[in-house]
Parts: sequence; structure tokens; C-alpha cells
Amino acid sequence: MAIYHKSSSIQGNWVKASELKSGSKAVLITQVEPMESNFTNKDGSPQTQDVAKIRIEGEKEVKNVRVNKPTINGFVAAFGEDSEKWTEKPLIIQTERMIVGGKRVTALYLIPEGFELREDEGGYLVITKIIDKSKAVKDMDIPVINPEGDEPDEKSFSEDEDIDPEKIPF
Repeated sequence: MAIYHKSSSIQGNWVKASELKSGSKAVLITQVEPMESNFTNKDGSPQTQDVAKIRIEGEKEVKNVRVNKPTINGFVAAFGEDSEKWTEKPLIIQTERMIVGGKRVTALYLIPEGFELREDEGGYLVITKIIDKSKAVKDMDIPVINPEGDEPDEKSFSEDEDIDPEKIPF
């Protein structure tokens, strides 16, 4: 007797990151959902992948896309934890060439408006909110230390001074 299990295969074509242009626009059509992949873990259990349907600007066909962890973390920061709220939001495509398991591949990142892909302190790629450094400096209450020990007067603070955002340490 043969035993069969119901498979939940995903219909349709898949996005090929190597064929995409960074800076292109896209929207998720469906929520992101974990699906079984064709690969197994070391213990033999099936691996899962996070998948959604995506529409890419300039293409007629809606395709399947694997959504990586940095992209999911960016979505959570931008739109909240419920993946139903991630649909129909404007996204920017960014691709990065990298080596995974000794093989050169193209990774795909979907970046919400107002966010960017950058390296964190550990060298990992993360999607984080863009910080307007020039606004951050003007909004901070920075005390001016007067070498004579007197309290600074209003003349000590000049709103007309240009601050170079590149010299800000964060």
C-alpha cells in the first residue's frame, strides 16, 4: 500500500532576482506565508520558505517571490506584524550579489518607502528606517559649554549655521 500526503505546491512562475533591476518598484499582491520547500533540514524535516505573490512595475504577470528575513524584518518595522497589512504597499527592489554556500547568487530585498538596506554593526544586511541626519541635529537639545563657565545666551545658538550631516557620529 502506498501512502500519499497532500502537497501544497505554489502555482505560477517565480521571480528571478538576477533578472531584476535595483530601483524597480513592486507591490505584494498576497500576504507572506510560510510554505514547505523542496529541501529538508539536517533532521529530515521539511524546510519552510516565506512566499508571496508580487507585481513588478512594467511586468504583466504576477509572480511568486521568496521573502528573506531582512525583508520581513523591514516589513514588520514599516507596516507591523500582520502580513495582511504588507500588501499593496509601494516597495523598491534592491538586488545584491553575494556568496552563499560557496556559490555566487543574487539576493532580492524588498524595501518599504522611507527605509534603506545597509550593514549593521555585525556586517549583516538589514532594512532600517532612513534617518534624516540634518533634521536629527536640529531637533536635539545640544548644550553649548562656555569655557568661562557662564550660562550660554541665545546668541550662542545660531539657527543659520550649516551643519554637515556627514560629520554626525550616528
